[in-house]
Amino acid sequence: MGRPREMTDEMVYQGVYAALIKTGYGGLTLDKIAAEIGLSPAALSKRFGSKKALLLFYMDYVIAMTNEAFENRPVSGEGYIYTLESIFVESVSHLGDPRTVANSTSLYLESNDDPELLERSRLRVQLIDRHVRTWLERAVEAGELKLANIGQVSDILQASISGSLLIWLKDPGKPLEQWVRDSFAIVLGPYRTEQSVPQVEEEG
Repeated sequence: MGRPREMTDEMVYQGVYAALIKTGYGGLTLDKIAAEIGLSPAALSKRFGSKKALLLFYMDYVIAMTNEAFENRPVSGEGYIYTLESIFVESVSHLGDPRTVANSTSLYLESNDDPELLERSRLRVQLIDRHVRTWLERAVEAGELKLANIGQVSDILQASISGSLLIWLKDPGKPLEQWVRDSFAIVLGPYRTEQSVPQVEEEG
């Protein structure tokens, strides 16, 4: 008889995510998550005790990864704005179709009746907002932006990106990555200095 498969945090995260994008929050069960991981539901129950505890673990894991994506990202040679834009582009690059977007975000949209799950959703949003403001502040300090009200512009930029996801669900004709780039171009465009405007190479 072979040794039982080790249950790593990464494995659990991947299992929850894989099940979530297939079924959405409403259809998520320990059985379906266990099937994605390749373990028994009993093994998950033994470690987490309940589906809610497992989802709290998943959301904490997402928060930690989100924080790492912003904090540990080195500034590229093209500056702070370009680097921040790249972080958001990469965050949507794995969302291949509208169903994936709808199902993966359903956990945050449909779990608001549970105070603990709702609190995790708020923490994630607050974390992203804090990092976006920090990156915009650095862009101002580096001379890439002439911007007085960083908080307001940060809110509008994030609202534009989030709204793009909703539009894309109904009309996925334009790549989601392009929606993100357009949000940065239109919202931050009026505040960018000449040194931060991307230079377009001439063909020929």
